[in-house]
Amino acid sequence: VMGQVVFQNSEERLAIFGEKVRPYRTGWTFKEETLFDGDFVEGKALDPRITVYAVAEAVKAISDPRIGVVFVMAEECAMDVAQKAVEFLRRNAPNLELIANADVPHIKNIGDGRLDMPAIRVFEGTNFIDPAFGIRMADTLLAQGVELHLSAAKSGSQTRLFTPLAPTLSIALPSDNVHVPRYRMSLTGTERCVRLLQAIGEWVIGNRTMQEDRE
Repeated sequence: VMGQVVFQNSEERLAIFGEKVRPYRTGWTFKEETLFDGDFVEGKALDPRITVYAVAEAVKAISDPRIGVVFVMAEECAMDVAQKAVEFLRRNAPNLELIANADVPHIKNIGDGRLDMPAIRVFEGTNFIDPAFGIRMADTLLAQGVELHLSAAKSGSQTRLFTPLAPTLSIALPSDNVHVPRYRMSLTGTERCVRLLQAIGEWVIGNRTMQEDRE
């Protein structure tokens, strides 16, 4: 499959050509090599891959069956997938105590953004994300020495769809550009994101254990 920028209706479009290309059926990706340079990793589609890694590592480190994960690929072209995930959780996890949604915004879209520092966003685009809960949680984690900052973003994930289910946190790890063939992210930021997600899970378990002891 070969790609070429073409003009269609006075707009630039990326067209793909090849003998086996079938409209609406052929999937493709950029042919790019992932490179590591000091604290940076550079490549394609880092936003889903880095967040999947961070979530998986955090859950593995916690190693507690009370912590669950749902991986949702709900990019701009498939936002309905997030709604399906919400309905799945509504049916199968009625006793949720906390939801943490991890996403990757462009560093220019998040206040005081740093590649090496994950954030709790209390505002996404035009939507508040449980600000009172997010602010309290940020203060709690900072007091524990977890590296993060409290912020807001001009862009949004689909976090708002999950907020009716349980107290919700929007976790952001910025990248140097998004949705292009190559961009950069920080390895330090990734490890801090793992630790942040792990600390959130441990906080939930600690609160649940205390409640069970009282009962």
